[in-house]
Amino acid sequence: MHFEFCILNCLSYTVLPDKHSDEVRHYSDDQLQTLSIAEIQAELQAEIEEHQQQIKALQQQLVAITGGSTDG
Repeated sequence: MHFEFCILNCLSYTVLPDKHSDEVRHYSDDQLQTLSIAEIQAELQAEIEEHQQQIKALQQQLVAITGGSTDG
């Protein structure tokens, strides 16, 4: 489960499962597990790659729309 936001609320955490979710979940401290450095790096790398793919797709759409022209 990927957590984008976590807010400390007394002895529990209020969590959005991802940054686009309206769903809110509540967990106590003992229900959460700290990720290792390697796990954090892997998650960040996967997120970077996902964003790079989105950028490439948007660039391709822009070229298709403009016919390759960079004029505004």
